[in-house]
Amino acid sequence: MVIILVACSIQGPKKFLSKKFGNIESIPDSVKTKLAFQMFEKAKKCYATEKKKGCEQMMQDAYELSDQHSYFIQEIVDFFIMEEDYKEATRYLRRLNTETLSYAVRSRYYFFRGILEYKEGCSSFTDAYYSFKSAAYLENKREYPNAEHLSMVYNAMGVMKMVFGATSKTGPKDDSYNIWITKDIQNALVLFKKSLYYNPDNIDALNNRDSLTAKVEEGNIPIDFDTIMLENMIQAYSDTTESTEFDINASDKIDTLDEVNIAYLPGNRKLILDALKKYDELLVVGDISGSMTLRQPSKGVSRFTIMKETVLYLASNLNNKLKMGMISVGGSCNGSALLDHPVSSITRVGLLNEVKSLYPNGGTPLIKTLRKAKWKFDTEKTNQKALLLISDGLNSCYENNLDLCLLAEELHSFGIDIHIISFIVEGMWEYEYAYELYNCMIKVDHGSLYELQDDGEFKDKYEGDDDIFDSFLLPSIKVGEDLNMNYLKIYHKELCN
Repeated sequence: MVIILVACSIQGPKKFLSKKFGNIESIPDSVKTKLAFQMFEKAKKCYATEKKKGCEQMMQDAYELSDQHSYFIQEIVDFFIMEEDYKEATRYLRRLNTETLSYAVRSRYYFFRGILEYKEGCSSFTDAYYSFKSAAYLENKREYPNAEHLSMVYNAMGVMKMVFGATSKTGPKDDSYNIWITKDIQNALVLFKKSLYYNPDNIDALNNRDSLTAKVEEGNIPIDFDTIMLENMIQAYSDTTESTEFDINASDKIDTLDEVNIAYLPGNRKLILDALKKYDELLVVGDISGSMTLRQPSKGVSRFTIMKETVLYLASNLNNKLKMGMISVGGSCNGSALLDHPVSSITRVGLLNEVKSLYPNGGTPLIKTLRKAKWKFDTEKTNQKALLLISDGLNSCYENNLDLCLLAEELHSFGIDIHIISFIVEGMWEYEYAYELYNCMIKVDHGSLYELQDDGEFKDKYEGDDDIFDSFLLPSIKVGEDLNMNYLKIYHKELCN
């Protein structure tokens, strides 16, 4: 595989793939996407070196191998912003067509754009403010806005509100300028309060609010804090109290469930139970493709059997107040799911009896199945919703596997968290590639990702959240001796320089 990557970086992806596979259009997307991830990692390592020769071409090759996929562009932009290479980040961001993307992705796009415009200097401060404003607008159009993201956006807007118009409002210190100062300070404080409404632990917003409030009080600036109201607020997406773990006994059961065969399950199976017990609704997406007939070495039974026992284990141990449903993934790319039960549409015993009647066959139309998943939950907004995927592979039909990452964004916008149990183990050809995709699916909502290893135990494969919303912070408002027009001009001048 190393030889493939070296040849690809020298010849360019199209020339290499045409030579290797013939008609480039017939190459499976999974092959190209796998190479794209590998080339992306190679490019990132290249940029970490001192010479950095050929790095731009490697990144371009990765971009082309991904078929210029929207998710991949986001990953590239994220990387260049973290590297503080704003020129390259801007170049790739301009390639992203947001018109057909979800509100979540478009909001992230405008947040990225605002950061890049802010880094361009004082001439772009106004553009940055309105990019952040667009990010807030689009995020608020989602059914379930991302509270952490909104907190970051409103904090950025508050900072920009204090600086973006300073150069256009120079002149003597008279009443008109004092009115402008008072109005923008008040607006900035509202934005910092909004930021803290969505995330009370946003340290930047806390510092910004407190330092600005202190300067207002020191300078006797006439701002009536009682009039600072939070308008057009959308209820923050907050965690509810976790359900008490269900203690199994005959009187508590809705139905009489079969006994779980613990020997077929991992010793640390409680990991997945703990990850799911806080939810009100759970939809299991069970892989019944032909490869699920393969045996798990340490358990002596098929992956399919372990999947069924896992569903039984969860049904037996999750609180009966939790609503369960299940949809199967298998058969042909254009066929219907053999099992298709939305949450609350069937009793747990009825669901498990149908699971027992399933048989593995065919491919893995995973993307097609997940596109339908959001409609399998109740419409109750206050319910916490989870999707559990149990599978031994990726999408095997005609769609691009990178669509899984965008689908995860869409599911989360409906308030659905994603958890994954994977039978893909080290040594399988798609191992690293699969976990790249699985991680992109769960990092949106901090779900869980477990590899069922050959020794029969769960291994946590979540690689952490390197998302820019958690790691890139706009600077706090600086404070001078006087919070007035002269101070704002000085601050603005410092930023421009």
